[in-house]
Amino acid sequence: MHILKERVILINITLERNHDLGYIYLNSFADKFERVYSWQTRIRRYDLKELDNFYLQLSKLNWPQYSYDEAKLNGDFTEEYMYDRDQFGYLYGVERSFSRKEIQVIERYYNILKFEFNNESYYAANLDKPDNIFNNQHYVYHYNEGLYLVLALVDCQAQFSVVTTSFRERIIINTNHISRLKSVIFPEDSHYDIKNFTNIAVNVG
Repeated sequence: MHILKERVILINITLERNHDLGYIYLNSFADKFERVYSWQTRIRRYDLKELDNFYLQLSKLNWPQYSYDEAKLNGDFTEEYMYDRDQFGYLYGVERSFSRKEIQVIERYYNILKFEFNNESYYAANLDKPDNIFNNQHYVYHYNEGLYLVLALVDCQAQFSVVTTSFRERIIINTNHISRLKSVIFPEDSHYDIKNFTNIAVNVG
């Protein structure tokens, strides 16, 4: 279905026995991501809303004084599966698990917002109602190039991940939290095009 090639966020649900594995695309499709989609694909369109005083919502979040990568090295969390970057370092996709209930919540409450912050225009693409995202239980980390990720840090049994630093050192990180993506925030003049975020596709494979 060529219509999907113009969409940016695609939640592609693949069932593996009792485990629902999916992927959220945050950047335009490349040829290597093209595939044949079944009749089970659902596409919905969402309208962009502009909000005043949205900084009051942002102030409810926890804002660590270090970046996403630094937080991983600190052991604040590990990624549930893969956070994939392109050759320029931009985040283009997040692999994570989804329950069927989560998919229903995302389809029902997914929303995109425009707001002013520090005299700049920003967008937020939210995977739930804002009240369920912007609260003191969640954290916002600067990822790179103006991109911010709002994460829920979910308690888990001790996990470890192997991180390769910019100096190609391989470090084993121990943590008791797994990150779950709740929202992406970026400025109007960023690498990401908000027009593409107005469509969401769910493919149950």
